[in-house]
Amino acid sequence: MTIFTDLISNVALLLALSILYSFLTRIWKQGEIPGQILAGILFGGVAVAGMLQPFNYAPGVIFDGRSMVVSMAGLFGGPVAAAISALIAGGYRLGLGGTGALTGFGVIFTSAALGVGYHYLRRKNPDVIKPLYLFVFGVIVHISMLLWMLTLSWPLAFEVLNSISIPVMLIFPLGTVLLGTLLVDQEERNYAQDALRESQEKYSALFSNAQVALFRTRIPDGKLVQINERYAKMAGYSTVEDCMAEFNAADAWANPNARNELLRILKENGSVNDFETEIIRR
Repeated sequence: MTIFTDLISNVALLLALSILYSFLTRIWKQGEIPGQILAGILFGGVAVAGMLQPFNYAPGVIFDGRSMVVSMAGLFGGPVAAAISALIAGGYRLGLGGTGALTGFGVIFTSAALGVGYHYLRRKNPDVIKPLYLFVFGVIVHISMLLWMLTLSWPLAFEVLNSISIPVMLIFPLGTVLLGTLLVDQEERNYAQDALRESQEKYSALFSNAQVALFRTRIPDGKLVQINERYAKMAGYSTVEDCMAEFNAADAWANPNARNELLRILKENGSVNDFETEIIRR
């Protein structure tokens, strides 16, 4: 059970990547060079963190989640992020040395390259990011990883493949699906937030520049929430800021009964059309 528990613990550590990536993508939009560079550093750092707690099969032969991480760097960050993460993770793996150093280095760059290839496939067909496709992608990445074991000396390669193949293929493709799904969810939240922000900016521009007086007020205390310049001038103020600070819509009704009638209609119908009244200017 040691192989399974060590690999599962490593995958759990790497899932923290989704939280860090979430923070990063709120600062820089995907596709911007600073964001790609920082994403590469982030993915590379997480891959190194995984190598700090690997499953040690033999001296110099270790297994961890770096193949998942650098493949995700290619898939979500593109070629720049993939190259940076692969250089960081690959440099660290070579620094660890041992029998499997070059093998581990090859696994890293193959995983990154597969991720970049999937990145461009996704740009042509966005549907390939669904869980089933991510699982197939994880299987391909980790079959490639197992094939790299053949670069070890033959007796050791046979022993490693015989011991590690089943745990790797049971755990790592599922880990790829989980990590990929978390990153996709974060992307979708970012897109939704961007769309909402753009909508709000358009609404604000239309509201502010309208040639009719517009205002939003809290009910029932009459505190102004938003007004445009036309409304401020109509109410007798030179600036929107002065009007927001001093003017209270509840106190400005020339006929308080009209306000009560408006509130009654709002309560019953939820909206009011063509309601005519007078307000007291400043």
